[in-house]
Amino acid sequence: MTYHPDPLPQTDRESTRPGGTSPPEISLVCFRWSEELDEPLPLDASTRNGSSEAIMIEGSRVVQMRRIGTILGAAALTMLTVPTNAHAAAVACGGGVSTGRVAVNGCISAQRGKEGRVYTREITAYIKARNTGPRAVNVTYEAFFRVVDGGYWVKLGSGRTYVPARATVEPTEVGSSTRVCAPGVKVEIRVHARADGGAWSGWSTAGTAQCQT
Repeated sequence: MTYHPDPLPQTDRESTRPGGTSPPEISLVCFRWSEELDEPLPLDASTRNGSSEAIMIEGSRVVQMRRIGTILGAAALTMLTVPTNAHAAAVACGGGVSTGRVAVNGCISAQRGKEGRVYTREITAYIKARNTGPRAVNVTYEAFFRVVDGGYWVKLGSGRTYVPARATVEPTEVGSSTRVCAPGVKVEIRVHARADGGAWSGWSTAGTAQCQT
C-alpha cells in the first residue's frame, strides 16, 4: 500500500515561508477611461473582457495602456530639444545704419576658452538686417575687428544674405578671431552692408572688454 500524506493546511504552508509571514495581497480591478469626466470608471462584468479602453489599478498605481505611446513620444521630443550649449556667449549689437530700405546692425560676442594654462576669448562678429521695404533683397556685407587701444582693423569675413520683404534676419555670424585674454583690453568689430542696387552703408560698431566674464 502506498501512503499519500495529506497536504498541509493553507495556514501551515504560509507559515513555512521565511519569517513566517505571507506575501502582501495585490488586488487588481479593471476600469475604463471616461473621456467626458477625464477619470477612470469601473467596468461591469459584461464589458470587462472586451473593452479596448480598459486600464488596471494595481495597489495605488493607475496604468492607462492606450496613452503610453503618447507619453513616450513626448519624452523623446523633450530630449531632442534640450540645448546643446548652455554656456553660449551673449551677443550684443551696436547702433544701426542703413543701405536702401535695409537697416543693419553690427554685433559682437566674446566666448570664453582655454588652451592649456592660457585663457582666451573667441571674438565673433555678426550682422543683423531688417528689410522695411515691400520687396525682398540680397544684402552683401563685411566685418572687421581690432583692439581699441592702438590696434588696426583686420577683416574677419564677408558674405551675402537674402532678406525677405518686411522681415528681419537675426544676428548671423560673419567671422571670428581667437585672442589671448588680456585684462583691461577692449576690442571692437565693425560691419557695413550693401543692398542690391544700393550704396554701401556706414559702419555699425560694437565693442566688448576682451576678458569680461
